[in-house]
Amino acid sequence: MKNYQTIPVIEGEDVEMSRGDGLSLRRVAEVARTGNLKPLADRLRVAEVMTTSDFAHLADTVDRGLIAGYINEAVPTTFQTLGYRRDTRELARAGGRGQGRDYQIYAPRAIPVVAEKGEYLPIDPSQSYYDFKTYKYGCQFDVSWEAWLADSRDLNMIMDHPMSWGLSARYTQEQVFTATWCANAAFFTAGNGNYADGAGSALDADSLQAGITAIRNFTDPEGNVLPYTGRLTLVVPPALEFTAMALTDPSFLRTGAFASLADTLTVGRLNMIVNPFLPVLDDTTGNTAWYLFADPQVRPAVRYGYLQGYDQPEIWMRDSDAQRMAGGQSDPFDGSFLDDDIAFKLRFTFGADLVDWRGAYMAAGQ
Repeated sequence: MKNYQTIPVIEGEDVEMSRGDGLSLRRVAEVARTGNLKPLADRLRVAEVMTTSDFAHLADTVDRGLIAGYINEAVPTTFQTLGYRRDTRELARAGGRGQGRDYQIYAPRAIPVVAEKGEYLPIDPSQSYYDFKTYKYGCQFDVSWEAWLADSRDLNMIMDHPMSWGLSARYTQEQVFTATWCANAAFFTAGNGNYADGAGSALDADSLQAGITAIRNFTDPEGNVLPYTGRLTLVVPPALEFTAMALTDPSFLRTGAFASLADTLTVGRLNMIVNPFLPVLDDTTGNTAWYLFADPQVRPAVRYGYLQGYDQPEIWMRDSDAQRMAGGQSDPFDGSFLDDDIAFKLRFTFGADLVDWRGAYMAAGQ
């Protein structure tokens, strides 16, 4: 609520003027001398063009633009489908702080019968665990006061940048998540049994069936052999999209080389995702390698997460450090004192870590 003071202007009549509206005593004296209220009214209207409530509306609009970009599927993401979400209470910092520790989720297994007065026995005595971390990301951009004026002080400029930043946050998170597991030589190994290369590893019905068999029969760290029966997701680069569709999409028209595929073996049992980051992050097998992922709620291979309470990007605006001589509330769009610069900042948190190699399979496709 604004604070008002009453100034006698014309005998028998009062005019209310908000404190700090920038009116000079000369203007007030002129009104008192002439009895003409129009100059005062015009000045008040100009002062009200950008009020605190107007800026709050702009801030809300900018924030909505950021979130609209962040949830825009023009930049596709896979981490919500392939990853297991686990947030941290701190950000990763020097000295190892800011990391969490979680126990691996073992594959479903048979629970033993407990006899009358019998003892309940543990089934996860080894307590295998993994560490995870979350990091802070951000950038800033600035515009001149002249650019703001040239934009007619409209929302075009301050809407375009937040929308772009929202898309960029999605892009960054997907890149970080994919880079965590893509062609990871320590995670996908022949010794683990979750890696195949050479002849026979190119994506087709036979190699895909071999990968499915391998990932479904991995034992957990305790040696439980109950096979994984959950759904699998096939992840391929853009170069293999056509081949993957023929293997996984029941509505895909099969002709020629695909006519003899064993449809009942794969169709309807796999999800399929095309990840455009694969050829960018893997310059050796990026266009030929393909991957299988288990359901992350049952057997997670990769973790992703945020700092608790900060699971969406935020946009900030630097307040102006300039003050009008005649008073009045400082407006961020007035710019800085030295150069009229108007500055914005983007901040978001994200982290990705490897969890359990039993939840994923890679074939080099060479």
